Amino acid sequence: MLKYSYIKFILVFFVLVSSSSIHCAQSKTDSIIKANKACENIAQIDALYPALYRLDSISERLDYISFGIEKSKQLDYPKGLMQMQYLNAVTYNLIESYDDAIFYFQNAIKSAEVLQDSAYLRYCYWSIGGYKPRS
Repeated sequence: MLKYSYIKFILVFFVLVSSSSIHCAQSKTDSIIKANKACENIAQIDALYPALYRLDSISERLDYISFGIEKSKQLDYPKGLMQMQYLNAVTYNLIESYDDAIFYFQNAIKSAEVLQDSAYLRYCYWSIGGYKPRS
């Protein structure tokens, strides 16, 4: 009987600790997004981008990404534009909206080519299942 109580205690403790750490991580993500959602400068776009990966709400993520794309264009920040287009594509891929995903991967590819960012080119081509042959 004591063994059963001990196991039950450990399971309950594990569930409580893991759920509180998940909540804490989401709260931290929410705080980062709220602090940087104005995107008034490049540093805020850079801070917003990784936080959006951890945002649970897909519709909120897509709204923030669209806003980030517009702000990147306004601030003439091609790296932020490329990253937001890539995240947009990944998000559409996640919700199985493949036509939208391919459209945004292609936009991210164009931006990555301008920036000569081979890492993002590789990510995009790999994600859409294609590759660009070497010249």
